[in-house]
Amino acid sequence: YFDPRLVSNPKLAVVPMGSEGVPWIGLADFSPTEHIFQQLGDGTFTHSGQLAVRACIAAGINITFKILHNGYVAMTGGQDIAGGMTVEAMTRMLDAEGVKRIIVCADDPTRFKGTTGLAPGVDVWHRDRVLEAQEVLQREPGVTVMIFDQVCAAEARRLRKTGELELPPRQVVINELVCEGCGDCSTQSNCLSVQPVQTELGRKTQIHQSSCNRDYSCLNGDCPSFVSFIPKPGAKPRAGAGSKPAKSAGSRPAAPPEPRHKVALGDTPFGIYMIGIGGTGVVTVNQLLATAALLDGLHSAGVDQTGMSQKAGQVSSHLQISATPIDDRTAAVANGEADTYLVFDILSGAADQHLVRAGGERTTAIVSTSAVPTASIVTSTTTSFPEVAQLVDRIDSVTNESRNKYLDALALAESLLGDHVLANVLLLGVAYQAGVLPLRAESIERAIELNGVAVDKNITAFRSGRAYVESPTEVQRKVETRLGESAFEASRRARSAARKIVAAVALPDDVRAICEARAADLVDFQDHALASRYVDYIARVSDIEQRSTGTTDLARAVARGYYKLLAYKDEYEVARLHLKVDIASRARDQLGVPVQVKYHLHPPMLRALGMKKKLEVGPWIRPAFRVLRSMRRIRGTGVDVFGYAKLRRIERALPGEYTAAVDAMLESLTDTSKAQAVAVANAADLVRGYEHIKLANIERFRAVLTEATGARA
Repeated sequence: YFDPRLVSNPKLAVVPMGSEGVPWIGLADFSPTEHIFQQLGDGTFTHSGQLAVRACIAAGINITFKILHNGYVAMTGGQDIAGGMTVEAMTRMLDAEGVKRIIVCADDPTRFKGTTGLAPGVDVWHRDRVLEAQEVLQREPGVTVMIFDQVCAAEARRLRKTGELELPPRQVVINELVCEGCGDCSTQSNCLSVQPVQTELGRKTQIHQSSCNRDYSCLNGDCPSFVSFIPKPGAKPRAGAGSKPAKSAGSRPAAPPEPRHKVALGDTPFGIYMIGIGGTGVVTVNQLLATAALLDGLHSAGVDQTGMSQKAGQVSSHLQISATPIDDRTAAVANGEADTYLVFDILSGAADQHLVRAGGERTTAIVSTSAVPTASIVTSTTTSFPEVAQLVDRIDSVTNESRNKYLDALALAESLLGDHVLANVLLLGVAYQAGVLPLRAESIERAIELNGVAVDKNITAFRSGRAYVESPTEVQRKVETRLGESAFEASRRARSAARKIVAAVALPDDVRAICEARAADLVDFQDHALASRYVDYIARVSDIEQRSTGTTDLARAVARGYYKLLAYKDEYEVARLHLKVDIASRARDQLGVPVQVKYHLHPPMLRALGMKKKLEVGPWIRPAFRVLRSMRRIRGTGVDVFGYAKLRRIERALPGEYTAAVDAMLESLTDTSKAQAVAVANAADLVRGYEHIKLANIERFRAVLTEATGARA
């Protein structure tokens, strides 16, 4: 890095560009930032990054290199690192180079206990202390290094499937009834397997079991909704809790009949454009099709978008198939020349840069509608997945809508085959049976065999996709339901009481449907009186809205928001909701073996006494849950020992603050002001989480109410 204007600086070193971290050397003395962090993989460190470390030491730069030591070149397929070093050897090298301080944050610190291979003065901490390590190293002048020692997650999954790495027996699930959807578990784990899901009760979180790495960092989230289970001694669980087992070798289903209509090759090459998520097998599908074309005596040319930063990002593949040589043509499918638009990820497939490949009536789209969240959706509670219907409309607008096919490939793959990784091959089967691939099924299956990876599973997935086209209704019935669908399974007494309460007031049908289920839940939450209070208020809002605007938008929003604030999750409610779901029975049914259940709880009372981590308790806690559930009617009374806590007092006040703000909107409700009133009603959804997380969100909620009522005044 060289800028002639800086020659007067005696500390400036003229350093060539190219190595990570090096450009900072020229900027360090001219930036208000006194210290920076630079991330390196151990592969990058081995082939070039160590030169950057050496240059920064020579220049006296304040920088911390965070080296992820996972043992593989993970970005481009998990290759071994040529010339790679162990953690011990790396610390000795860095110490010899002059690094001021080194901290190793390890997934398993015990493996370094008693070792003599580490450089003198190196600290070994558990990975839970990674933020503390960063703060410590940031304060140290000069070059410091943090080595994060953990196996590559993607490679760990591959090794577990082949039996080369032991599968941790503990599996973690989230009771969606207890979950608040606050996103803290995503913040703690930074894991894309901790995924948001939309339910009747709003945004919740679930663990995507078949992609879960089982490092259990999500348990650090400040939330009592986590439950784990471990097969009892001697029992071996299936991989991927919550899913059916994949078909075993030799159990391939019979091939469906051939498609009734099938495309034929013309005078010009047949263009197939594929778009999906890096690391899910998009390139593999392209290779399978190219191999099948070769087996059919055809010519093909293809190109894949691969390389760095594509893992979990958008990846596209092009394939041209022809009966005659196509060496004189580009391998890429030109804009408007895709005959088959194969979309493994609908969010990517609806993007403009990919839709331009479609050619209107010429193009048939085969699309997986699975809502795979991006990192921003996972980590932000205010970001949601776009409406799938809108994405479908975008694709239909530039393709042959009458021939297009849409299905939730991930849900089908997990329910039918036990593994989401098979979704792309399942979608390939759909494309074949839809008649939009100019290849023989025998050749595609032979290509799968030649690929040599999970042959029986992939052929089963291919045939399952074909079967879906033949009998979609029959296949869909096999898709398993999620845990959260039992949200409003109130007791018979509560349902009966709710029907009578709702029948006593005048409500539009769409508002009535929302109120009746929630009123029944409020009876079980506390009592008949609370449910009546809820329904009476919604009826009042609905009456004013009907007379003012003739709509039900505000009443429906208040019916959801007011319920959320009334049914807050205190100790009694957490106990009741855990009792509504028999985790042990579900786990036993899914795994086929008896299990040991553990609840991960962080009682506020113990937290106030200084307990920093959750308690892990067994099924013996369920009798205590029953006691707490039976005590729920003392909630808010003088004998409610939990009710004196600051958060509980605030929670009891929120419904009143909410109705006061809504009432202020109702005083002069018009068609023009209705949108603002609905926004105020929806603000209740901001109130999420437990303890300090909830308190912070309550401040956001109150700010919305204050701004709205202040503007009205």
